[in-house]
Amino acid sequence: MARIYRVAPWLALLLLAAAPQGVVAQAPAQCDQDCLNDIMQRYLDALAKRAPADAPLAADVVATENEQLVAPGDGLWGTITGLGSYRHVFADPTAGSVGAFVALKEQGVGALATIRLQVTDRRITQVETIIARGEGTSPFLRSEYGPVKPAFQEIVPSAKRLGRSDLIRITDGYFNAIEQSRSSAARFHKDCNRTENGIQTTNNPQLGGGSGEASPARGCASQIDAGVFSYITQISPRRYLLVDESRNLVFGVFMFRHEGRLTEVNVPGRGKVEMIPAAKRPFNVVVGELFRIEDGQIREIEAVMTELPYRTPTHWKGTLGQ
Repeated sequence: MARIYRVAPWLALLLLAAAPQGVVAQAPAQCDQDCLNDIMQRYLDALAKRAPADAPLAADVVATENEQLVAPGDGLWGTITGLGSYRHVFADPTAGSVGAFVALKEQGVGALATIRLQVTDRRITQVETIIARGEGTSPFLRSEYGPVKPAFQEIVPSAKRLGRSDLIRITDGYFNAIEQSRSSAARFHKDCNRTENGIQTTNNPQLGGGSGEASPARGCASQIDAGVFSYITQISPRRYLLVDESRNLVFGVFMFRHEGRLTEVNVPGRGKVEMIPAAKRPFNVVVGELFRIEDGQIREIEAVMTELPYRTPTHWKGTLGQ
């Protein structure tokens, strides 16, 4: 399994009693889906031109890049050399949030980012960027992996739509399942697939890894039951930030902690399997992840992730209220 420490993205919901700095609370709709999509487009256009003044940023905008505070014009603003063709945008007018997975070039090298914008009065008050860098040097990164999978774009008939709290609860089961190495803690669709950093990491025999239960050729549930994610110590915080009820979508940002103490795992049918060296050390992974729920089950997952130093804190606090 290639680069196991990046192959898994994933997370006690934090209910809001108040909204301290960084919390994305549900707010009156001031900007519909088309409006939010337009703001994302304007932000990306400005980013591509390295012109933060062209973006509809609020005067007190707060921005992070891979969990570090950055000012407008800093970080990716100074190194981006163009946008790629892959782009997947999704929005939540109720929360005033819009997110995107975006292919780009940084100093001419392919990269992949997930960007979340919080919008108030049609101005961007928060920018949260997670960027996976170094296409070509990292074996676990493919920036151009389109088109967007149809499951994410389908409008769900009204009778099959779920409420916001139900969608979040079903999604949260995924992270419980990973922490427990027990797929029954979640509800998986029989056709569930997961794409991480542009690479499909389930039901994908092209990734290699043999035919065992831990293989990337296996599905979402069987990989978890194989215990290959046992090296993930904790998934916290789990920040749910955007829900699109018309498409049964949930997006959030999640912090994975890996203590690095696990040296082997007992895989059903294969016996003890040694963890690769990359998993036998302390590190964190921050993941921006989108889920499509179908018939009350997890049907499709898309994620961008990057490694961080062990126990890196997050600037952002809170999650969507329910």
